[in-house]
Amino acid sequence: MNLLTDSFAYSLFTWIVWLVIAAGVSFVIYTLMLVYQDKTLSTSQKWTWAIIIVCLHIPGALLYILLGNGSSGRICKGKD
Repeated sequence: MNLLTDSFAYSLFTWIVWLVIAAGVSFVIYTLMLVYQDKTLSTSQKWTWAIIIVCLHIPGALLYILLGNGSSGRICKGKD
């Protein structure tokens, strides 16, 4: 009976890990689509953000959401 319980726990843990990975990949793809659709960024800025997001994964995507999401969507707004 212990073997069945260990197998179930391992299977549940595996599913949770895969769901977290899928959520992270989905978030990165979502932010890459946001970068592509952002009309306020130049082409070189879009490429720079895309490279940052791809290299840093979740932290890069969070950086774009917090700092680089167009001039109207920025949390840290500067004087424009």
